[in-house]
Amino acid sequence: MKSKNVFKLAALFGGVAFFILLIRFGLREDSETSSKARPEAQTIVLPKKEPTPKDPKSNVTSIRNSVTKRKQIDSSAEEFLEKYKRFRAFTPLLTKEDKKCAEQLEQIIPGEDFIDSADDMYKDYGSIIEKIQVISSFLYRPIAIKAYQAAEEIAFMREFENSDVDVMEFYSTLANINTCRDPKVLNYMITAMEAANKFNWPAEARKKLISNVLTAIYHDLNSMPTALNLSFSMHALNSMLELGFVSDTYRSEVEYLVSEVMEHQVTVMERLEPGGDRRKSIQELLFDFEVRKGAAGRLNDILSKIQLENEN
Repeated sequence: MKSKNVFKLAALFGGVAFFILLIRFGLREDSETSSKARPEAQTIVLPKKEPTPKDPKSNVTSIRNSVTKRKQIDSSAEEFLEKYKRFRAFTPLLTKEDKKCAEQLEQIIPGEDFIDSADDMYKDYGSIIEKIQVISSFLYRPIAIKAYQAAEEIAFMREFENSDVDVMEFYSTLANINTCRDPKVLNYMITAMEAANKFNWPAEARKKLISNVLTAIYHDLNSMPTALNLSFSMHALNSMLELGFVSDTYRSEVEYLVSEVMEHQVTVMERLEPGGDRRKSIQELLFDFEVRKGAAGRLNDILSKIQLENEN
């Protein structure tokens, strides 16, 4: 995907979480140039490559062609409305949870000073690793998983098609169902890895850092494979590759997966166009659930192999 098309694609997404996060989590401003500034908003740009014998494109079915269509569930209108009402009740709870998470994060990583990887505080690798462990532990939010599962159940109820629920509004709510995915979390982990390189952390400390970053990006992928979670995890993994914390043998596999997910999201947004055929929009929404689940499975496979290598 050429860079001149990236912002055009991003515009298609509007308020959808996936591209918001690709933009917000993109390439960070060089901390050596401006240690106090916030990271610049840029995008991940992955070059198009011709398949080679070692390229995943040559032997892996595309995500959109590899999923199995799931059957819809029969239900009464009353049952559907009751479940939809329960799903909507999660909104204030998620807002409250996100606020709580932001407060906890500010206590652990106050302000924005942390983005300077040359800061002497990064020489204390034990303290940095401990902070990432704490951050990783509170990334897990059961309330968000319950909300996602409720949304998935509603979407696959056949009565959804006959209801008055706006498909685009539902998709937007689904895209923003996550909590505790502040860009600050990812930026802190990336800065820690940069600092580990600058200050030549010992091998054991690097292994602990890798393990904790992997644990953080594993969170909720299988139970809540939202576009935001996929973006969060894929960008973290891409950064690990760029900074030399993951073997370059995974590069083509990761780049291909990111490219596939990005292209899928563009297709989804094109087919969920407001005012379009409701039945087709709902079928695309259901298909999107399955594609994201498949993408999360592939990403988890990669992360599992990396974690196993790190432990040996």
